[in-house]
Amino acid sequence: MFGKLWRRVTEGTKDDSVSIGIEELNKGEYTSALCCFDEAIRRDPSYSEAYSYRGAVYCLIGDYDRAVEDYNEAIELDPGAALFYSSRGGAYIHKGEFSRAMADLDKSLSLDSGNVEAYIARGHVYTENREFAKAAEDFHKAFDLDPDFVAGHFNSAYSSGIESDDSSSYSPDDIIRNIRQYKIVNGVSESVDVRRTQQGLPKAMGNSELGLAAWRVSHDLAGVDVDGQGHVEAEYGQRVKEVEYDGWTGIAYFREVWDMDTPDDIIISEMTDVLCRQIGNFAYEDFGLGITCGYPNDDQSLFGVFIAIGYGCSDGGAYTIARVNRVRESSGVPALEADYSLRSVARTYISLDTVPDDAQRLADLREAGYGKPGVRIRSFYSGAYSPAPEDTDQLTYEEVGGLAASGLLADHEETLLLSDWQDIGVAVRLTRHSETAPLCVHAEFVVGRQLPQEAERA
Repeated sequence: MFGKLWRRVTEGTKDDSVSIGIEELNKGEYTSALCCFDEAIRRDPSYSEAYSYRGAVYCLIGDYDRAVEDYNEAIELDPGAALFYSSRGGAYIHKGEFSRAMADLDKSLSLDSGNVEAYIARGHVYTENREFAKAAEDFHKAFDLDPDFVAGHFNSAYSSGIESDDSSSYSPDDIIRNIRQYKIVNGVSESVDVRRTQQGLPKAMGNSELGLAAWRVSHDLAGVDVDGQGHVEAEYGQRVKEVEYDGWTGIAYFREVWDMDTPDDIIISEMTDVLCRQIGNFAYEDFGLGITCGYPNDDQSLFGVFIAIGYGCSDGGAYTIARVNRVRESSGVPALEADYSLRSVARTYISLDTVPDDAQRLADLREAGYGKPGVRIRSFYSGAYSPAPEDTDQLTYEEVGGLAASGLLADHEETLLLSDWQDIGVAVRLTRHSETAPLCVHAEFVVGRQLPQEAERA
């Protein structure tokens, strides 16, 4: 943090440091916010609110252990502050320590029975513990206190990476459904990624075009009688047109109903087994899941799941990444993660005549959604050409990806094998330099790294 902002912090009071930190926190500038709260604590080590705010930043960047440490300090300094207990309870939820979370949330509500966030968090813990009646009761209380806040919170926190319904109509039972859906989506996605990794493929990109199309199908058809595979394929085809996916695609689907008390882990395991049976293998370049959960009966004693799986290929880029990762791993370098945002930038750049400069690339990466607020990005962009056979009808996407990888490794092996890089996006196309030139595979790649908060602060 430099310049005018830092002068405002150092020249003002400790309260000014906190106020500026809150401004930075609300803007998503987490590194600057941490520096502000650090300064307030340096000036006054007994400033409980500064510890609490710093703990909130640590929660937002996923460092829950440090968040708990700061909340511990805040509570020791001011044991009568209800907010400190509910905040620490939220951190314990993220750590999966639900009994500790429950104790903190009970304490918070004993100090302040109007703490909306504590009711929401305790309802979450009750949901995890399968105590759905108690969860619904807490969500009802939260709604009674502040319906707009509750609706907004659940619309943003439990949308499973895909935009959700209008949250203004949420009921407590809808919230329970969304919490479970969020967990199931993540669990199935992780299981799929394990199988894709075993096949040498990058992880599935949940926010890909096919993931969005599949979610639309699961959402639109979850509550209707599906008239066979043709009905699902027609709906999916329409959704694929809307996202303008350029390549061949397919879809698989199923729906199942469990007793409401069935543990989510069992649902995740059974759904993954069905996926394996239906699809056979997961060796597709693009692979997106759409999962919608609901209650198929009026008394809500049953829990239904409709899953749609969109898969396909568009240019062979995932196979390029798989080949690059095999070379990295054979060299003792960790594999790169396929990133949708980086891929979208690479696909934009591949048709440009002029290579964007570093500043423009950074702006384009931010615009595409790469990098959390307040985190620095390092990246590199380039490309290569490889000769291709003239009979393209005989080329598979895997072969195109292999040719692209050969060209990229021949021209950029040193860069691609750097351990600094974490993520990669690749775009591939068949092209000619002129009408009479031989056919070639043209590949462009963007590699990136998001620096940790601590590296940024240093």
